[in-house]
Amino acid sequence: MQGLPTTPLTPPPPGLTLAHPSTPWKVVRSMLGFVFLVLIIVQVSFVSIFGGILDSDFDGDLGPSNPLLTLFGTACLIPCIIGFSSLRRPRLTHVIRGTESIEGRTFNMIAPHTAIQSSQPIHVDHHLIRDSTPLEMPPGKHLWWLFFGGVFISTFCMFPMMIFGLNIFTGLLFGLVAIPAFVVGFSTPVFAWWSTLNAYFGLPTTRRLAEWMLIAGMVSAAPAVVINSFVSPIFLSALGLETFDPMSLGYGMILFLSAPIGEELCKAAAILALARFIDSPRRGFQIGFTVGLGFALLENSIYIMSTFAAGEASALVFPFTSLRPWHWLHSRTWALDGHLRICNWFVSKHT
Repeated sequence: MQGLPTTPLTPPPPGLTLAHPSTPWKVVRSMLGFVFLVLIIVQVSFVSIFGGILDSDFDGDLGPSNPLLTLFGTACLIPCIIGFSSLRRPRLTHVIRGTESIEGRTFNMIAPHTAIQSSQPIHVDHHLIRDSTPLEMPPGKHLWWLFFGGVFISTFCMFPMMIFGLNIFTGLLFGLVAIPAFVVGFSTPVFAWWSTLNAYFGLPTTRRLAEWMLIAGMVSAAPAVVINSFVSPIFLSALGLETFDPMSLGYGMILFLSAPIGEELCKAAAILALARFIDSPRRGFQIGFTVGLGFALLENSIYIMSTFAAGEASALVFPFTSLRPWHWLHSRTWALDGHLRICNWFVSKHT
């Protein structure tokens, strides 16, 4: 092997196509992992960091600050950011191509410790190619069957605790079904709409870009939580309005003004961050819709998780929360408002 020249990396030839095994459920598993990671970032790290800076007693008034709470949130945030960056690092495929040639060699070096040996003389090229695997999703009907079946079975397993009270048997049964019920309840409707969108439009979309759209929606929940939990209550309290009493004007303003406006602005910002990928109104619709679904993943996870706090009444609270009619309609129509206008405006300015 000593003295043999090493074949250098070269750019891939135009039109080179790679075949990949079909993995429609892989993207679902991948996105579920990101949901839990972003959920920790938003609900633990961001709440602790901004709570420690602005309102450590969480009473809606500015102050007092608590550096220890901020340090705790930062300590939780750092490993999450490292994990997030590691999971989203660019995916490269090393492609080695051998072409039979009388001018080739039977022994080709492609790296200091890697060689290709063949029975016939070949000319070897090798390239690093960015992963361009197309987005594949399970059929929407499979996801809807999983959702309805999972909610029904989970509810059936929770009923003994409501009827007989909490004991060893009912508690164990509830503990076994709680995690699958949580995952099915908050995620499968979103993935079903995502699959329907992908099949309906048929736009060529790489899996990596589609995942970034969904992740952008999840991440947009972070500033929305800060606005709803700290900025709006502190601002309204400074104006002399009560924000903790559900019957107060301040509480209503947070619920009906601050929350929807702040959330839509945060989602619009996520769309603008992906604006360079918008090449048509249909692509803009796809991005806006997917960002809304990403936000729904995080928001629904909080709603479904809160149903288990009902204890023995979870058998009623869980299915009604999972099956609420606007659960799907809201997700479906998020991209039909200002998001689509922003996308169309961007296309008109850059085409």
